[in-house]
Order: sequence, then structure tokens, then C-alpha cells
Amino acid sequence: MKQRLSWPNTKACINLQQDKVIIKVALTKNDKGGTLLLIRHGQTHANIDQIWHGVTDTPLTEEGRFQAQRMGRHVHSTYSAPSTVYASQLQRAVHTAGELGREVVSDPRLQEMDNGEWEETDFRFLQGEHDFFKRFSAEDDFCAPGGESRADV
Repeated sequence: MKQRLSWPNTKACINLQQDKVIIKVALTKNDKGGTLLLIRHGQTHANIDQIWHGVTDTPLTEEGRFQAQRMGRHVHSTYSAPSTVYASQLQRAVHTAGELGREVVSDPRLQEMDNGEWEETDFRFLQGEHDFFKRFSAEDDFCAPGGESRADV
């Protein structure tokens, strides 16, 4: 099952698929002519292993570091230099954001959702046992035991 979430007046979207979450780069212009660029962190071992790892602080893989460098080069060649760079305090986000060449401002409000008892759980198990991806996209209050829902964040 594939679902798409989007927000008005933006080109941002999140595609939720049965066994993975694909977050595309989001770009929107504000009324003062500024640009907001949202970038997902590079690859981690949890991504490879299809493990839900939300607030677990996992580093980038070698490929993830390469992806972050490539993203930094792309942003520098495509957009003007960012005035400010924000990231969650998780190392995968800080490392990726650091490739933009500015000091990274860590903001805990940007941290991924806390998946409670399902933190570090295999995607296939979550889908098979809990119909996780369907319920997560359809129910604002759905969450893992001890975790956060979309409504919480």
C-alpha cells in the first residue's frame, strides 16, 4: 500500500510505503522570498536493515556520509548559501546538515518520533503484527506502546 501526505503551498511530501518511508527533499518559498529546504539524513545501518530507529542515535554508514557530501555539493551548486542550518541533535542529522557548510543549530523539536517499545523493531514485524504503516498514516493518535503519535509531535 502506498500513501502520500502533502502540505498546502509546498512541494513537500512524504511517501509512505509498506516497508519503507521515503522522504523527498521539500522546497517552498515564503512570502519574503526565502527558501526552506528540508533534507533527510544519509543512510544508516538501521535503514539498510529496515529497522525502525526513531530516537536511537545511530551514525551514518560510509554510503550515508557519501550521500551527505553529495547533497552538500548539490545544494551549494543549486541554491544560494543557507543563512541558517537546523538539525535534530542526533548524529546522523548533524553530520548530514554539517555538509551544508554552516554551523548546525541543534533543535530537539526536530528529533524523530519516539517509537517507545517498538524502537529498533523490524519494519516487516511492525507491518505484519500491527498494520503499522496503514494505521500510522490513517490515525493521528496511533503510536507504539510508550511512544509518540503524529498528534503528539
